Amino acid sequence: MEPPTGRENKNDETNFRATSTFNYLGAIFKNPIVIEGVSGAGAGVAETLVGFPFDTLKVRQVVDSGKNKTSLLRYTKDIIRNEGVGSLYRGIMSPLAGAVVQNMNIFVSYSASERLIKPYFEENSLKTVFFAGCLASFPVSVLDGPVELVKNRMQITPGARYIPLMKQMGIRGLFQGFTATVVRNVPSVGFYFAGHEAVKRQFPENPYLGSFLGGAVGGFGCWGLTYPLDYIKTVMQSDNIDPKKRKYKNYLDACRKINWRNSFRGYGPCVIRAMAVNPFVFLAYTKIRDLCLL
Repeated sequence: MEPPTGRENKNDETNFRATSTFNYLGAIFKNPIVIEGVSGAGAGVAETLVGFPFDTLKVRQVVDSGKNKTSLLRYTKDIIRNEGVGSLYRGIMSPLAGAVVQNMNIFVSYSASERLIKPYFEENSLKTVFFAGCLASFPVSVLDGPVELVKNRMQITPGARYIPLMKQMGIRGLFQGFTATVVRNVPSVGFYFAGHEAVKRQFPENPYLGSFLGGAVGGFGCWGLTYPLDYIKTVMQSDNIDPKKRKYKNYLDACRKINWRNSFRGYGPCVIRAMAVNPFVFLAYTKIRDLCLL
């Protein structure tokens, strides 16, 4: 037998490195946190692809409100015919990046919270799902608060730009209305996951259908049952940046002063969007998660 050549030794070393790298990457993608993060990122992509046209149409209708009195369906057809389908996705990259990060945060936080509180509840109890969602709302709020605050400021401040605006507010200013964000998110995220799970369990033989339909119920629970709480958050985040000039001193003060009759303004479109988008969010999450677990 001839001794192995240098080329054969080099090939063996290359194969060994490739196998080691593959095994290392495989181990990473079997990590529960990574699985939830990747699945959440996919859910964020699905959310944006389905939901962004709704946002585009809403903004376009507001801008053209004095010029165009046609129905939403006719208005949508006119835009697609005159500008193409791509016009509905104009400016999608920034919201897409934000949705990916936010959904990664939501699903990773929920998974960690569920593992943490599971020993204290009955097995397969919906209470576990609900309270895991409530607990997950705290890390979710840490990201949601600043992101939604900046978004609100951009919407109400003509000509505002991200970086100068964030510099003006400072780190502490980015958490303006944070209490209101937490108060909204605690029940909202709880209803979100519990609603989804309650429906999904009715379809044990078809989990993807259950996840899809459960997303609609979860979306309604998230927004339909807590909408006035979001109104308070928006009002507080839209208050003056300077604490000394703010109309609302704190959360309770805002609850006393706001006009509650306005708290359901925009309720219908918001709930319709939530029930239309979240089925695709949970379907994408479930499918990607199953692929990662293969």
